[in-house]
Amino acid sequence: MTQLAGVIDGTKLLVADLNEILTVLLPPLIGAGFAFFIWVSTKSLVKGFLACIAAGAIWWGIANMDFLRDEVGEDIDRSGTSAAPFFTDRGADS
Repeated sequence: MTQLAGVIDGTKLLVADLNEILTVLLPPLIGAGFAFFIWVSTKSLVKGFLACIAAGAIWWGIANMDFLRDEVGEDIDRSGTSAAPFFTDRGADS
């Protein structure tokens, strides 16, 4: 039973390390590669700068997923609404 607890703890540590790699290490590397690719393919400083801005915005969104999730959860409260359906059945008679 203690071996199973050790395996579970090891798995939790591995998942935490993988989560850190996916959220801290990869986004800036992929963003830098994206900005460099845009700059090399277009030879435009403006497009390269905008690619850096876009990569930074995506990186910020990934780094602040919890904050964004909580803000959206507070802003959108659908518990008391009674909205009409988007599609209406007009039937074949009209």
